Amino acid sequence: MAHVGYDARSGEQRFANRAEADLKLSNEGSLEGKLTITYSGLEALWRRIGERHEDDAHRKKFLEDDVKEAIPVVTEVELTSKPDWASSAPTLVAEFELKVPGWVSGADAARSCR
Repeated sequence: MAHVGYDARSGEQRFANRAEADLKLSNEGSLEGKLTITYSGLEALWRRIGERHEDDAHRKKFLEDDVKEAIPVVTEVELTSKPDWASSAPTLVAEFELKVPGWVSGADAARSCR
């Protein structure tokens, strides 16, 4: 998944989000694995500015809630690597453990995992 935004006047790329996932389907029908989101440009900047006075617990919840809002089903998300909030780098990278319980129903899961 990638989301890219461009400046209306210059056509220059202003921001992009890139999500990469390594997910597996469990025998119980849950989708589980690692999710890496790279925010770049203005997407990274507004997150850094908005969270600059917050503690680690608040930042963690902020990023986890962002992922939960983007997935339209009940999701368990755990931030596993803390982004470098103090950096001036053009990217902000967050890694998560992701679980989507019941992604596939019981009978369908058994067939899918064979």
